[in-house]
Amino acid sequence: MGPLLDNATVLMGNSPRFEIYGCDFGLGVTAARCGFANKFDGKVTSYRGLTGIGSVMLEPCSTEFCPSQDE
Repeated sequence: MGPLLDNATVLMGNSPRFEIYGCDFGLGVTAARCGFANKFDGKVTSYRGLTGIGSVMLEPCSTEFCPSQDE
């Protein structure tokens, strides 16, 4: 994704229609994570927070803390 992005690029994606915390598959407490794919320096992924409307969970990525590109 390097050639497509510069220091001023902002990407937004996802669907607010999917109720991530409302689905109960019988596996315990749900945690939203984006995994190893699409990790790059400066990426911040946001999810709706556990307490409902108005709360936000942020998942920042920095090459200092996410060296997954070396894997």
